[in-house]
This record gives sequence, structure tokens and C-alpha cells, in this order.
Amino acid sequence: CVLTASTIGPGSVAMSAAAGAQHANALLWCVVAAAIVAWGLNDAAAALAVRSGGESLGSAIRALSPRAAAVLAILLLAGSLAYECNIFAGTVAAVEVVTDDARARGAVAALNGPLCAALILSGSTATVSAALGGVVVLMVLLFAATACIVGVQPGFVRGLLPSFPEGSAPVALALMGTTAVPLNLFLGSALARGQRLAPVREGVAVASALTGLICALIQAVGAYAHAQRAATASPAAAGGGRWLGAEATGSGDGGSG
Repeated sequence: CVLTASTIGPGSVAMSAAAGAQHANALLWCVVAAAIVAWGLNDAAAALAVRSGGESLGSAIRALSPRAAAVLAILLLAGSLAYECNIFAGTVAAVEVVTDDARARGAVAALNGPLCAALILSGSTATVSAALGGVVVLMVLLFAATACIVGVQPGFVRGLLPSFPEGSAPVALALMGTTAVPLNLFLGSALARGQRLAPVREGVAVASALTGLICALIQAVGAYAHAQRAATASPAAAGGGRWLGAEATGSGDGGSG
């Protein structure tokens, strides 16, 4: 659940919703492929930590090449800062859905960092895992309920077949990049230290499956928006066609007169 919660953020939610709203269910296969890739890479990183007797992925890289480890550490720090800024911006955007009060947005933005730091500095991995596990369960229930309310659009199963609708390549790449997050390799290997291999592998598999499930549910909700837009545009186009036809007929009658 920790890996799932660290993956699902404003970026993955926005790209999953955009994929559904722009291309319906056609890019559902991207979520499945990214979840499988994330499972394979995180499983290998976790197995490394367990079988090496506590060596995380970062420690293994440092042992192979200290210089490469230093460069990687700088890149990871920059990437993590950008990722957290994205998370904080997404939190403020969520507050804007509820209220337009600038003071509420400012309070959430100011308290977000200290609350996260307090949770991490509490020193209890079980507490962090339980909190993030609750967030994951809430996300699954929320998006599952929304998908049940709006219904699954036609072509859901067909979306499991790889295809690239016109103009979908950037969205497909972004969708896969926000579902299979490279930073989780280091998080997963660090969490696996001191654990037994079997339960760690089970946890990685469940986390990857939950990540794919949540992104698929969000994409299904976005596909409903795509269907609604198409349904709204069709009568307008038909009405416009009738109006143009009538105008042409009227012009023709006038010309003959």
C-alpha cells in the first residue's frame, strides 16, 4: 500500500482522467502494461534488498560506483522535490474543488509539509504504512463508486488491446510514466530490508495491482466524460447540418425566384 500511495498522485490522476476523457478506453492497455513493468522492477529491487542481507538498491549502486551513486543521488533529490511540489499543488487544487476561500488554500499549503514531516519523523513504519493503506482503500472505494454510478462505457475490454489513436502518443507515454514511477524502486528496496522475501513479493504484487486498478477506474470515469461530450456534440452537429441544409434550400429558392 505504501508503494501504491506513493504512486497515485495528481499526475497519475490527471493523466488517467485525461486518457479517458480524450480517448475513452483506448489507452487502458497502457495502465496494465505500466503496472506489470512496475511490478517486475519493484520485485527485483525488493529481492535485492532481502537476498543481500539488507543492502538497498542505493547501497548496491554506491558499492559498485561511488561517483555514479553521487550523480544519481542528486538526480533523485531533484526529482523527489519536483514530485513533492506536484503533490502539494494537487492538494491545493483538491481544496479548490471544495471551496474558493484563499485562506483555506493557504492553510492547507502551510500545514501540508509539517504534517508529512511529523508522520515520517514519528519513527514508526507501521504508522506510516497504516495511514497510507487507509488512503489507498479510500481511493479504491471512491473511484469504484464513481465508476459504478456513471457505468462502464462500451469498448472497455477492447481497450486492453494495444493501440494508439490519433494524437494519443503523448498521453500514453505520460500515463505509463506516472503509473510506473522509477523513484519507487528505491523506496521499495528500502522498505524490504530486514523482511522475508515471500511476504515482500506478495506486497509488491498487491501494490502494483492496486495501482493499476485505481488508474483503470479513473480512466473509466474519464471515458464517461468522453461519451457525454460525444453525445452532446452529435445533436449539435446534426442540428447544424439541418440548419445549413435549410439555408441552402432557402437560398436556392430565392435564386430561382
